[in-house]
Amino acid sequence: MDYIAANGKRLTDEDFDRMAEEYEKGAWKGKTGKVTLGRPRLSDEDAQVVSFKLPVSMVSAIDKRAKQQGKSRSDFLRDAVGRALVARAD
Repeated sequence: MDYIAANGKRLTDEDFDRMAEEYEKGAWKGKTGKVTLGRPRLSDEDAQVVSFKLPVSMVSAIDKRAKQQGKSRSDFLRDAVGRALVARAD
């Protein structure tokens, strides 16, 4: 099947298959710029995993609040720690 792009260029299913393969290999030169595979970095510095235990009820409360805010548990906890560190700097 043929498709007409906004710029008038005719594209086929084979064109889309080729572009998808290039994108998945990280070699696509489309308008989105350089393709970076994997999850985006959280910051410019390296990250370190921090693991600790909490009571099940607290984890449930964290998950509930994170969901209310549209965040993952990790994002919620990163934000909470960040706020606590800023508050302690005063």
